[in-house]
Amino acid sequence: MKLYLTNIVCSILLAAILLTACKKENYPSRDTSGLKPPPPPPPPPPPDPKIVSFNPADALDNWETAGNKGAIEKPGAKEGLGWLKASIVSGEDYMHFIYRRPAALNAGLTKANGALKLWLYIGDISQIKADGQFELTSSGESDKNEYNWDLAPMLPNLKNGWNELTLSFSDAGESSGDGGPKLSAFNFFRLYLWTTGKTHADVALGLDDLRLVEK
Repeated sequence: MKLYLTNIVCSILLAAILLTACKKENYPSRDTSGLKPPPPPPPPPPPDPKIVSFNPADALDNWETAGNKGAIEKPGAKEGLGWLKASIVSGEDYMHFIYRRPAALNAGLTKANGALKLWLYIGDISQIKADGQFELTSSGESDKNEYNWDLAPMLPNLKNGWNELTLSFSDAGESSGDGGPKLSAFNFFRLYLWTTGKTHADVALGLDDLRLVEK
């Protein structure tokens, strides 16, 4: 009888052990089939329009300023290693920036889609006279085979400090009698401007990152 009871107890214990061993553990489901897929990544940005450097204004090479006052400033550059700075000092009222490019530049642009883009620095816009002009030519000099843009209509939209300008070929004036510049051979740039008088604090002016771009 005692042996019989012992067998029963052993059977019950064995059944309990087997039941515990076979018990299914509950784990969080890893099935993501019911979830929405993540959204696709945004498309890449469209390619930049054609941009060809005319001059980065990082060095004085082939630049001329009135009175030879030009210098390369490093702090505050909008692009590259520096920017070209020259000031109209007290007692004077005129400044020009002239760049003669050693090799003519063909940016592959047309009058309809091309533009000259640049950064212009003006220390005190209130001192600038509503006169002056930007010029871009293929003749190696001013007033021949030229595009030009008057500064005066731009002044109301300019501010002290840096201004990025886009000068469209289609908005430019042209030198008379020669059909304007040869678009495959730009080699000369000039900006000239005045202050409203000669009695003023020094007015800092500057240029940086001259580019021919497809607008």
